[in-house]
Amino acid sequence: MIILVPGSKTKLSSLRILNELLGKFYRYFGVDTENSDAWIEELKTLLSAEEPSAEVIYFSWSGGVTRTFSLNKAGQELFALLSEKGSEEVILLCKSLGGVVGEIAARKYGKKLKLIEVATPHAPCKRAMPLVELITIYSPQDKYFKLANKVLYCGLGKNVMAHARNVALPNVDHSDFNKNIEVDYDHSQIRLFELYKKLIR
Repeated sequence: MIILVPGSKTKLSSLRILNELLGKFYRYFGVDTENSDAWIEELKTLLSAEEPSAEVIYFSWSGGVTRTFSLNKAGQELFALLSEKGSEEVILLCKSLGGVVGEIAARKYGKKLKLIEVATPHAPCKRAMPLVELITIYSPQDKYFKLANKVLYCGLGKNVMAHARNVALPNVDHSDFNKNIEVDYDHSQIRLFELYKKLIR
């Protein structure tokens, strides 16, 4: 079972002046404001075609940024889905704050699974998850990722985790992780969705 978890939702305002300010902010930080979950459907289609025996699920959640009202609630819902499905092999591929949702569910689940976090901000002190094979993908040039680490964790957020396989992809913006672009990986060029598939396997 492969579960795809998107990140938080970004919205522009109906007020023109605020819309212009938010637009500049999102453009500067490389954040997608248009149909930001379309990549999930594209990736789901690719994975379903290549892994016909695997159930591929798009886990939709509110996309909020608060721990109490959004992330914990979504983590509990994802945990309920994992418990209901009871699959032998579970892989979570989570983007941005979706990775926090995935971690919450994985800790509650307490069984072996693979968690792939893409551009997910990391708290300075995260407990290891012994039953979880953890892979983190990030870009040192992702300005929004850096901002999230500063804002969410008071400047103490981490790019990498000691108990994970950390994959750095240079020159990738936050919204680029939603696109099937060519990236530099392991001294060669690969399409991003092909890399996701490779890490899922």
